[in-house]
Parts: sequence; structure tokens; C-alpha cells
Amino acid sequence: MSGANPQGPDGTHEDTTDDVDDAYKGINWSKLEGYTMAPHSKRQHISWTWEHGYRIQNMNSQVIFWLCKICIQRKANRNTMYNIAGGSHSQIRHLRDKHNLDANGPIKKKRRLTFNGNTSTAGPIEQALVNQRISDFSPERFKTALLRWMAYANISFRQVELPQFHELLQEAYAEIGTVGCLPTAHTLVSWIKRDFYHYKAVVVEQLQEVEGHVHFTFDLWTAGNLLSLNGVFAHFLDPIGKKKKILLSIPSINGSHTGEAIADGVGGDHQGVWPREARVDALGRMFGFNPSKRRLRCTAHIVNLVATQIMYGKDLRAFETEGDAPRALQDDLKLWRRKGALGKLRNIIMWITDRHAGGGRAREFKALQIESQNCLLDDEPRRPPAELKRPNDTRWNSHYYAFETAVLNRAPIDAYSEKEERAHNARLDRVTQKNRRLEADKHIKFPAKPLIVEDKMSTEDWVTVTRYMEILKPLMLVTKKLEGYPRQGRNGLMWEVLPCYEFLLNHLERLMEQYRHDPDEDLKLNIQLGWQKLNEYYTKIDDTEVYVAAVALHPQLRLTKIKQLWADRVDDGWICRAEQQLHDLWRQYRDLPLPEQPHPEAEDDILDEILNTTQLPSEEDLFGPMAQLGKKPAQPPPPPLVEMDEFQGTVDTSFANQRDPVSFWVYNRPRWPRLARMALDIYGIPPTEADNERLYSRMGDMVTKKRNRLSAATIGAMQCLRQWDEDEIIIWRSR
Repeated sequence: MSGANPQGPDGTHEDTTDDVDDAYKGINWSKLEGYTMAPHSKRQHISWTWEHGYRIQNMNSQVIFWLCKICIQRKANRNTMYNIAGGSHSQIRHLRDKHNLDANGPIKKKRRLTFNGNTSTAGPIEQALVNQRISDFSPERFKTALLRWMAYANISFRQVELPQFHELLQEAYAEIGTVGCLPTAHTLVSWIKRDFYHYKAVVVEQLQEVEGHVHFTFDLWTAGNLLSLNGVFAHFLDPIGKKKKILLSIPSINGSHTGEAIADGVGGDHQGVWPREARVDALGRMFGFNPSKRRLRCTAHIVNLVATQIMYGKDLRAFETEGDAPRALQDDLKLWRRKGALGKLRNIIMWITDRHAGGGRAREFKALQIESQNCLLDDEPRRPPAELKRPNDTRWNSHYYAFETAVLNRAPIDAYSEKEERAHNARLDRVTQKNRRLEADKHIKFPAKPLIVEDKMSTEDWVTVTRYMEILKPLMLVTKKLEGYPRQGRNGLMWEVLPCYEFLLNHLERLMEQYRHDPDEDLKLNIQLGWQKLNEYYTKIDDTEVYVAAVALHPQLRLTKIKQLWADRVDDGWICRAEQQLHDLWRQYRDLPLPEQPHPEAEDDILDEILNTTQLPSEEDLFGPMAQLGKKPAQPPPPPLVEMDEFQGTVDTSFANQRDPVSFWVYNRPRWPRLARMALDIYGIPPTEADNERLYSRMGDMVTKKRNRLSAATIGAMQCLRQWDEDEIIIWRSR
């Protein structure tokens, strides 16, 4: 068999040492620090992507990666690699988008020719070329590309019926109308649902392959067309510890928003952790689990409640419902004025940015901003005029950012208020002068003072706003930390929740002491109310053991650190309860069966025993080893020491440098397999419902005043397909 490498039963080559060295030529390993050539097993993956990729391995985690061979050969600025545990979707996408390759080789570029009667060319187009162009067009590819564009750009379905849109498409391909690619709005909906149900099977298959727990977040949102929608996300960690989220559905909620009604729209076969109290109670009755053990509260929502208590002394939503709704702007401003300096500043922002004023106020304010910049000294920093941010009355951070921008625009805001006050005084003087000529018994009607003048900020008001901003800044930092930065690959983790609670409680306790003798009674009271709200929810988390377990399983912290950080809780028994909770949760994992580990070398050893013997074997000697071929090796006995005790008692200086607990447990899965399963299950839980909030922001762009007749099923199908494609759960392409 000279002249060719031997092949395995799946058609893959078994490379010799020289072949392997040649295969990795061209790699500059100095730019791939921490990586090396991956061992080549006898049964390799047979995806066509391996023709264009190197097989490399991370020396620390032992994880295998696909490294793009073309990028290396072209000396690209960035090495492109993908973990092979995630399948070949990412590799296929990269080769197609970056290198114009598919399984059949180079992708033929479509010729941009038109074949209608208006085409002007220097010479006649041969019929063969026309036929080739027609044969290259794929209706299925076009339909999918059209749907993806409409999903990402939030294009109204009716737009595809415009004659101008048809003309645009016909300029690219004149025969497009004859191949069923000029759909109506109703046809588009049927295409969307077709794709949704097709890819739903792929998503279900992926969820069924998840080894650990799948966790769920859901929250209500009212669309612009008054549909009550419940976005349901599934969360888990993939085999390499990467956080995954899958939008499962967006069912509509009919009738009252009771826990039972909402629970009817949520279901599943996986275990996990659930948010929201009444809904989880209903789900617990439905699926037979203990709600108090599985319920988690969105930490960002709790911070929202605390922050609004500090700013206004109550929940923003409760404040918003005071009086008759909806309120006119005048009544709205009067109501908020009672909330002191923050309420007055909020009113000024709402007045200047009022859309019903026709933009005149905003233009006047911008002119004052420019004038204020021109009055700065040469050494003072200049910034371009920033539009005031209009707060909404449901999210505290919108108020924080609005006040932050307003503080930077203090000079033009004061100038605007003074200008309005001067104008009012001038009107008042004119009326007074006019009425002096009237008889004494005549009723004099004076002009009403503009609300913007009523809300004029004093120096003391600006000082108060600045103090509130300093008080609220740590709450903003905690919110950002727990919500994470998905675009940067940074997600909030469960182990951060308890320390964040402690950080905020200590922050508010210091403030209560700092302002104890301050004359501002409202400020002192609001800080006290914020602390009470935070402490109320802090005591509730004792019912759910995952909070403590998330800290105890962090290699930098563990139980030892818990006892140090919460030493003041020894007397009330919290430390003992926390340790008991940890062991109660561990008992659910302690006896899990271990996955069978493959031993590819076992059969090789048996064959060596048969083939390399120096004497002829007897029949018993021959068929004894042969009988073992194909049998699985016996599972090793369980370790003598319980994994939890071993981990908590391990003295290892490297633990102090482990900042990422997920990577730590992925790497140490072979050492503590059951404990790693427990840790990765916990770290797969999102500490906030930030993904649901981002979804609702996206749906707000889809359901508008002019596009308000979409059904819940259509909204859900479109948003699911977009999220699955965006997060590479599927490859949304033609089938």
C-alpha cells in the first residue's frame, strides 16, 4: 500500500509524523501562545471544513480548535479559530463569508446582468449566457435572504408589494416574477412560519443534547398594539463553558396577568431555575418542584426598586399611577414637582424636549448650549452640544442618564429658565401697565406663570442633584456588571450577586451615617427607604441555595472566604445555614453516574497482544483476548474522598489567580466531574433578565404605531429566527 496514507473506516487519513509536520507548515506558533498541534485520533471528523483548517489544542484546557488554514496562508491580521465542540456551523459561515468557499469549492459569483427589453449592450447577449444566468438564480436562497433582511432591518411586510420594490428586483433579475419571488405580505408570513417550524426542530435537538440544567427567564411586555407578550429564554452553558441563550417563544397572555395565566405559556422538560414569584409557584404545581428552591429574582429589577426609593421615595410605577391617567403635561409636571430637586430637573427636561412644542424649545436650548460654549475660557474643556435625554417612568437608569446629561448642561439649562422667567415678567409688566388705566372695580387677569419657571433650579437644587448622582453611581455600576456586555463576551455570573448585595448594603449604611446630621430630611429618609428595600430582598435570597453555592464554588473564594467575609453573621446562624444549603445542593449531584470515558488504546493493546506474540497461541489464548474486542472498559471506582470536601480543602496557590470560575471548572472537569457539573449548572444561571429587556427593545422597533396589526405568532417567529441566526444557534440559509 505504498504511495498513499492508510485510511480509517470512515475514510479519514492516519497521518505519519512527517505528514503531520508538513500539515502544520506555515503556522507561526509564537502568535498562538498556549496552543499546540492536537493529537490525531484514528477517527477524525469528516466535515469538508477540515480541508481548510488546522487541528490545534489549547495546552491548558485541552480543548480542540479548528484554525483557518487560508487565513494563516494569507497572513491575515487575525487568526480565526473555532471550538470543534460547537459543530461546524461557524467554520462553514467563515469559509463562505470570508473566503467564498463551500463544500463544492469556490462559490460562483453571480453575474449582475439584466435581461429585460430595456437593456442596452454593445452587442447581442448570447442565449447560452442568458440560460446560465437563469440557472444560477436560486429562488430558495432569494427567499431566505429577503426574510433575513426584513427581520434585521424591521421592514414592514407591505413594502414587498410596492411596485418600486418590484422594479428594483427586476433590474437585478428580470425573470424574478416568473419564479415566485415577488411575494405578497401574506405570503411572507407563510414563509416565516415555514422557516420557524423547520429550524425549531434544530433548536429542540440542541436543547435535548444539553448535559446540564437549562434555566429559564421570562417577563411580560405590552406591545404598541396592546398585545401582552411573554418572552421566554432558555439559558445554559455549552461543553466549553460558553454561555448560550435561546429564545423559545413569545406567547401572548390573554386575560388577567395571574401567575397561572403566565405559567400556561411556559413549559419544558428540563430542570432549571426560574424567575418571578407567582408564576414560579404555578409552574411548581404544574411540574412538581419546590418553587422557593428554583425561584430567582432579577437582581437588576431589585436595584431598580432600590434606586427609585432613593430618588423619589417610592417605586416609579406606583408614582406613575397616582391620579387619573393619562395625565396632561401640566398635571404631570405639577405632580413631579413635589419630588424636590430631582422632580424639578426632570420637569425641565420634559418641557424642553416636549414633542408637542414643535421643536422650537429644543432649538432655543441648542442655541443657548452653543452660546455657553463660546463663553468658556481658553483652558476650559469644550464638548459638542448634547441633546437632553428624555427619561421614561419605568426604568431608573433612564433618569440617571438624563440627570447626568443635565448636570453637564447646567449653564444652558439655567439660562433657558432665566430667559423664560424674563419673558414672563415682561408679559406681567405689560398687563399691569394696561390694567392701571382700567376702573378700580374691574377684574385684572394676569398671565399664568409658565411651568418651566415654577421649576427653575436654585444653586441648592443643583447641589442636591449632584449628591444624588454620587449616591446612585454604585447602583449603576452594579447594574452594568450583572447585566454584562454581550458584545464584548462578558456576561454577569451568579457568584457576583451576593457580593453585590453586600457592597450596596455597606454603601447605603455608610451614607446613612454620613448624612445623619444633614438638614435635608428628604435625602436622609430616601436613603433609609432604599436600604430597607434592599435588605428586604436580601433576606429573601436565603431561601435559594444557589446564591451561596455560586460563591462557595468560586476557586478564589470557597467556604473559607464566605466565613471571613460574613464573619458578622456567625451569631445569627447564617454561616451554618449557608454551609448546610451548600451540602443539601451537593447531595443532588454527589451520586450522579459519571459519563463513560472512551479508551481508544484498549483495543490496540489487545491486538498487540495477539499479533506480537513470539509463539503460536492456543485456541483459548487466541479467543480469550479476541472476546474482549469491542467491550467497554470497566468504569473506575469512585474516588475515596468526596469531591466537595477535596475541593474545599485543597491548598493550591494557583486558585488565588483564578478569576473566571467557568474556565476553572471546564478545565477541572476530569478531576472533580460531579462537582464541575454542579458548578457549571449554577454558573449557567443569568443573574438578571437583561436578555428579555434587550428583546423587548428590539420588538419595540418592530411593532410601531404604523405597524400595529402583527399577530403574536408572527412577532414570535420573526424574533426567534433572528435571535437563533444572530447567536449562531442555526445557519439561516436556504435549504
